Amino acid sequence: MCEEATTLLKTLPNKSVDLVLSDPPYNASNSNLKMWNYKLVNEKWDKTFDPIPFLDEAFRVIRDWGSVMVFCSYHLLWKYLMYPKKVQQIIHWNHVSCVPSLTKTYHPCVEYIVWYSTPRYTFNKPAGRNVINDVKKPYQYGEEKYHPTQKPIVLMERLLKVHSNEWDLVVDPFCWSGSTCVAAAKLNRKFIWGDIDPQYCGIATQRINELWQKINQNKDLEKKMVDGNDESQVTIAGE
Repeated sequence: MCEEATTLLKTLPNKSVDLVLSDPPYNASNSNLKMWNYKLVNEKWDKTFDPIPFLDEAFRVIRDWGSVMVFCSYHLLWKYLMYPKKVQQIIHWNHVSCVPSLTKTYHPCVEYIVWYSTPRYTFNKPAGRNVINDVKKPYQYGEEKYHPTQKPIVLMERLLKVHSNEWDLVVDPFCWSGSTCVAAAKLNRKFIWGDIDPQYCGIATQRINELWQKINQNKDLEKKMVDGNDESQVTIAGE
């Protein structure tokens, strides 16, 4: 849905969403600094974002067992921490591909995910160490880059597996190029998405439709396998 984030959330009923997982603007845009092949983000939408109206609506729609999870950088972290809701944890994504520091500062190698929890929040703890620092940037997984702040599908899948269950409703009102939706569809989560930019709405729609097409093709293939064989002796891929 091509809609401003807060406007989109206002269309949803109270306590109707299991997880809000989104990547709002960081307010990190600068003045066109460049070095080698790197250029930092310098967009109008990344300069004046106020997270408070978005958070107000996110908490209105979240269910009593849900979570609100928001990507951010140090530019707005302070404002998220001042919001009067329980911060369960500040998750650090220390991705290995640092952007070079173009000013007199350390290389910015970390992004944050502020995780607000409700009293009975869902948490499907994975086996082993529950970290995401081995997740790389999208291009390192062969993902085509559509948006300057695009998050890898692998990362969104990990967060969805831990903080939601199959057929839960996930909302991403800052969808950008649709990575959250693609991950949700792959994991059998229902989702509602939106973005204010028609260009990225179109890209997200295309990525989601392409995934649905692949899913339907696999279902057709599985059905043909079952129809042509004794069901008791057919093993469907992924089971």
